[in-house]
Amino acid sequence: MEMSNQQYKIIIGSDDIENLRSVASILRSAGYSIVTTPNSNRLLRMVQKSQPDLVILLNELKGMDVIETCRALVEKLNYDRGILFLS
Repeated sequence: MEMSNQQYKIIIGSDDIENLRSVASILRSAGYSIVTTPNSNRLLRMVQKSQPDLVILLNELKGMDVIETCRALVEKLNYDRGILFLS
């Protein structure tokens, strides 16, 4: 059974609000379910709660840099789905 784009949950994190909004807008227009945050600690809580299909990290986040955030996703939360870095 194929999933529609709306069934895919994506969390996007970046402290660059302009880029965050742009990427979110593009993905929403393609039908994906999108949640955004500029804060790494909030992103980790959101991932733990909702287990998204993909996490996109743009540039930097408030709280931790993207490498630290990725490390926390994998090591602390055992997140084993897709993580995409965009710069």
